[in-house]
Amino acid sequence: MDILKYSSMLQDNMDIRWHCNCNQSVSILNGGMTQNSSEKNQGISVKIFRNGVHGFASSSDTDHNTICRVVKAAQENAALLDSKIGRSITLPKQVNLNIPLYYEIKRIDQRYIIDIAKEIDAYIINNYPNLKSRTIIITNESTEKKLLTANVKSHTFRPRAVFHLSMTTNDKTGLPVTYENHLGEFGMIDEQFEDKEKLYSLVDQTYESLMQKKEGGLAEGGFKQVILSPDLAGILMHEAIGHAVESDSFQANSIAYTMRDKLCTSELITLVDLANTYNGETLPVPIYVDDEGTKAEDVTIISNGVMKDFLYNRKLAVEYNGTPKGNARASEYSDIPLVRMRNTLLLPGENTIEEMIASVDDGYYFMMPTNGQADLNSEFMFGVNMGYEIKNGKLSRPIRDTTISGKAFDVLSTVTMVGNKISWSGAGYCGKNQWIPVSMGGPAIKCMMQVGGK
Repeated sequence: MDILKYSSMLQDNMDIRWHCNCNQSVSILNGGMTQNSSEKNQGISVKIFRNGVHGFASSSDTDHNTICRVVKAAQENAALLDSKIGRSITLPKQVNLNIPLYYEIKRIDQRYIIDIAKEIDAYIINNYPNLKSRTIIITNESTEKKLLTANVKSHTFRPRAVFHLSMTTNDKTGLPVTYENHLGEFGMIDEQFEDKEKLYSLVDQTYESLMQKKEGGLAEGGFKQVILSPDLAGILMHEAIGHAVESDSFQANSIAYTMRDKLCTSELITLVDLANTYNGETLPVPIYVDDEGTKAEDVTIISNGVMKDFLYNRKLAVEYNGTPKGNARASEYSDIPLVRMRNTLLLPGENTIEEMIASVDDGYYFMMPTNGQADLNSEFMFGVNMGYEIKNGKLSRPIRDTTISGKAFDVLSTVTMVGNKISWSGAGYCGKNQWIPVSMGGPAIKCMMQVGGK
């Protein structure tokens, strides 16, 4: 669709966005296909800012007459809200941007995804026939957007390939034990999963972890010395810190707003929200321009333990005296952009995982998160899929499903070691009113926290 022909309709602080999401997914449960879907959702939206309020309208139809009606509806909505609750706010000026398409748009035949799923399932059957249950989910997803404002013209295409795996066996008492794993990478599925060895390797790792987990016991509850794997440290940063620094949470009294320029964690902690690249490598969810037309830049949230910056859209940057850096993101064409994270990273430290384990006399090494939640006071509770007991500086017996909890800023103030190797989790979504792809990464950390158990 060519949205440039609607340039004559533009007015100050008006965005026209064409947005198309495609999702192809195949699921196999114990050899039987339970899902084989291909979905496409596209449409046009118009957002107009006027005196502190947004007028928004959208439609799945993209013919000329409909687009003209959507523009008119957005204007009327802005005028109505302005008459009720409008107040004088001047948005920060946008830089001139012209972002051409940087990734080739192509479509994948559904049969290709089915064949990969069946090939992986056959590998599991041949190598691990003693499993009681197995689930494979392979997804090829993409988001294409064309954005037009008075200063910005952009055309972006962001694909992602995702592989989810779940294995179940029985322990010696006959009870089921499950271990789950995942892989998510930027790019189309035929590029990222063409080499099946990375998928076979994940299958092997998952099975090995499952066999260890089924021999495991329960954790001992209490306030414990803990090493969190990169996956667990990453979800802690995203859920308990990241959401608290999204500036729309300040209206709900987020604790982070009171911490600016204050020491809030251990000085070993530096947390960033990255736009599109890190060390020259494209990130799992690269954003070059957000859905308001703001150029995407990296944000340093915490630097050496000190709260430095927050995540904004254009309006909230004015209200809270900040600078927007490309964090306004919408899930669908019919969604108004919200303040969202992109690629949240805890920067690495100097310690090896071996050094971290050796430093613990009595504690735990927790590996993989399951579900969980956090509030705007940074209080959290997460499930842990598996871990290991640490005794006298050495890994001991495996630990089955347990929970960890605490107040994130307090927990991060106890960090005494940060790992030197980064691992990215690129298969995730964030469900803050709108379901949207995100990634999180970082090293392992050593800290103190409350552990659930007997």
